[in-house]
Amino acid sequence: MSRLAAHSRCLMRIRLGSLAALSVPRQAFASCTSSSDSSLSAQTAFSTSVLALAQSKLAAQAGRAAASSSVVANRWQNDVIMVRYLIAFLFIVQGAAAQTVTQDEVMGGSAKLYREQIADLRSGFRLDDDERFGARVAALARPLIEQAKREYPESAAWDWELHTTTDGDANAYAMAGGKMLVSRAYVDQLALTDAELAMLLAHEIMHAVLRHNLKEFGEALRLEPERAKQPFQEFEHDIDNDNALMRKLASFNQRQEMEADREGLMFAVRGGWRPQALAGYFRKLAKHSHYPNFERFDHPSPASRWQAARELAAQLEAGR
Repeated sequence: MSRLAAHSRCLMRIRLGSLAALSVPRQAFASCTSSSDSSLSAQTAFSTSVLALAQSKLAAQAGRAAASSSVVANRWQNDVIMVRYLIAFLFIVQGAAAQTVTQDEVMGGSAKLYREQIADLRSGFRLDDDERFGARVAALARPLIEQAKREYPESAAWDWELHTTTDGDANAYAMAGGKMLVSRAYVDQLALTDAELAMLLAHEIMHAVLRHNLKEFGEALRLEPERAKQPFQEFEHDIDNDNALMRKLASFNQRQEMEADREGLMFAVRGGWRPQALAGYFRKLAKHSHYPNFERFDHPSPASRWQAARELAAQLEAGR
């Protein structure tokens, strides 16, 4: 549910007593507050219903107010003002809802893309093709996923998936909804220990549970509101392929990477791993980078990530 929609529902509940004077059915408000993520069509229908009911009641009261005392007339005028503000607010909410992307949409898009990538790897005999490596990754990921379900209850309802590949073009990711892939080629290239691999997994899990995909869509809409008119699949494609948009999102995505680093390290420490052992992942990332001091569209420089992880690990070690 968008923050603006949440505020509108709160306002409706607060003003319910005032609207009772107009005899607006409470069922209309119940329909708006019964769902945590109402659709745009439901919001539009609700707005139309309130508008029609309010107009009819106000018209009826207008005639009575003309012949009534000044006290009743003033009360009627106050109701008119209140309803006008409410109607205006409802239409603002509708406009905002039209320019948002929901978590369900992002998870649905991620699931579709994940299925396509998994199918492609399977057809090339590169999916889960190293049983020993797959077992190692699963053994490290399983307790972290269970921990995520406890600490981030929303994720307990997700259909988590974890696959491995020997594809040299892949490294590791976790899409919205807990769709994960880890490449043996990437892990072998960095010669990751179990602690360092756990750090990689924790980092990716943080991207998912912190809703980084959804937040990226929200930032893109803030930067380019006209994209609200795009079909979701086109918008989703442009997020990762439109160079102009990617440049605009660069600093935002780099901050999300640093957040996933920081939160992932603390998350793994809570899972029982030593901070310094986890931070070793970032040391190897910087060491194996051809350009450790250069940042990319979507990632800070490896050197800056290593420095931040080293400092955080030292703080956490000191507090143990």
